[in-house]
Amino acid sequence: MTRMLSRKAAAVGVAALVGVGGGVAGVAYAYPSGVPLTVSASASTANGQTVLTVSLGNADPRCATEITVNGNYFGTLTGGQTTLSAPIPNTSGRNRVRARTIDCDLKERARSEFVIPNAQLSGPGTAAVKDRVEYSLTGLEPGTTVTVTAVRSGGGATYSDTDVVDRRGEAEVRIRYKVSGTYAVSASVNGSVVGSSVTTVVS
Repeated sequence: MTRMLSRKAAAVGVAALVGVGGGVAGVAYAYPSGVPLTVSASASTANGQTVLTVSLGNADPRCATEITVNGNYFGTLTGGQTTLSAPIPNTSGRNRVRARTIDCDLKERARSEFVIPNAQLSGPGTAAVKDRVEYSLTGLEPGTTVTVTAVRSGGGATYSDTDVVDRRGEAEVRIRYKVSGTYAVSASVNGSVVGSSVTTVVS
């Protein structure tokens, strides 16, 4: 009886191994075994061109992986490659990168989001005293805090407001002007100016 139970248990174990990865018994195609594929992306902008670098984590070195960005084909990483860089359109807001294996029995997929660092500050060129003026920012690192400061030409008045950048790389601040004049408006993150504009406030 004991021998029969042992054989039955062994048979169940082999069947379970065959089910992992859908391949040869005992072979799991995730790498390392049981750890899911991950993908991340980082964009940099210089001289008007944006370059995206995509990186894979836990990638099986035997598998090729296709990369798409915002639904468009970006490139293919052959087995053993984990990074790929190429120019992409300079688009604001939240962007999506997806990875999928294309030549392994176990089809793995992964996705993540990124923001292109193309910070821009926008707001009205003119406003009236006591108006609550809204300024919008795009192309910022999600989770950071941005401060918008308005300084009156010649002095006499300074206003500021802060916001935490959302997942889309966007933020909004509101300033209520109490003194008329021409204001230099600047946005800064960690002390570095990332955008500027001018607003003229009239009585």
